[in-house]
Amino acid sequence: MTMDQRCAFLRSHKADYKIALGTNIYRNIRLEADKKFYFIGLFEDWLGTPVSSLQPPNKLKHSYMKIVALIARLLLGLTFFVFGLNGFLHFIPASKPPGLAGQFFGAMFASHYAYLVFGVQFIGGVLLLANQFVPLALILLAAVIANILVFHITMQPAGLAPGVTAAILWLIVAYQVRTALRPLFTNTRS
Repeated sequence: MTMDQRCAFLRSHKADYKIALGTNIYRNIRLEADKKFYFIGLFEDWLGTPVSSLQPPNKLKHSYMKIVALIARLLLGLTFFVFGLNGFLHFIPASKPPGLAGQFFGAMFASHYAYLVFGVQFIGGVLLLANQFVPLALILLAAVIANILVFHITMQPAGLAPGVTAAILWLIVAYQVRTALRPLFTNTRS
């Protein structure tokens, strides 16, 4: 790659590149496209890769975040799909919890309120797995996750970890679609 080609590449990207040094310390090096740096060849030799093959940090970070959000969406969708379906088909055996938590579950099943909760879980899980109407699925599941957390904090603290995991996965997916959720947090009063 000639120096003019390198400068044309740098002009087109105009970004801060992070170049890893041998001690795993990252330093931002501003590559100015308007000047011809003679040390670009030194960096290429030192890194063992041409500067043109380096990705801007924003694109690299964005691609990692997309992968993390995809995994979180699939895990959250699969979790609520399976447990929502289990509410109707009972293929995962479960015993009634002792004490106040057991009375709460008894009241939910006796009043058939549990079927509404399981239906919301199932629909939210299907929407997340199908990658359709993800913001709607997140809104539906936000209420379910909030109730799971409140239930475990107040009645059965031993089972809090799965609820916290679901909340973290929900936050990751919500961050990915934050632009679609942003209108929910705007004040419409004039």
